[in-house]
Amino acid sequence: MTADWANPPRPGQDPYRDIESLIRATHDELGSIAFRCLGHYGDAEEAVQTACIKVWRCWPKVAGLATAAKQRAYLVTTVTNEALQIRRKPHRSREFLTIDETDPGWIPELPGGHAQRARDHLRLVWQAISDLPDGNREVVALFAAGYEYREIAEMLDVAVSTARSHVSCARKRLPRAAPDD
Repeated sequence: MTADWANPPRPGQDPYRDIESLIRATHDELGSIAFRCLGHYGDAEEAVQTACIKVWRCWPKVAGLATAAKQRAYLVTTVTNEALQIRRKPHRSREFLTIDETDPGWIPELPGGHAQRARDHLRLVWQAISDLPDGNREVVALFAAGYEYREIAEMLDVAVSTARSHVSCARKRLPRAAPDD
């Protein structure tokens, strides 16, 4: 079974039968959310692993949820909470979100030097996302993962208007990172 978080479960879909199938279906999404919240791969892995263990320990409760979407949301909320806990640790270091320039496939070659401009633009956008204030970064990560404002508000235990405000602030900051063409 491959992880396919781009196609979340449909409303009313039968719940996952075991913890392994839930984790396999959400692992990529969980790692992406944790990394965007924390900006550090090691910390993101720690958040995902700790969250999965916590959900495994209370699996009878999670298995009793009505749909796969509710189980998935429970796990995403647990990962987000773990990421917030890790971020509060005073000793943790922070990596900046970046792109892998050694991978030739990350931006295709384009005529007329456009590939280099695209690489430079993407680098600036990742830097801008890294520089977002902590509250904005989590909301943007969840929003980019496809969650609606209402869902984000429930996961982070904030008002819907707060989630909208964080995304709005991020949108205002991000265009400043784009080069003028």
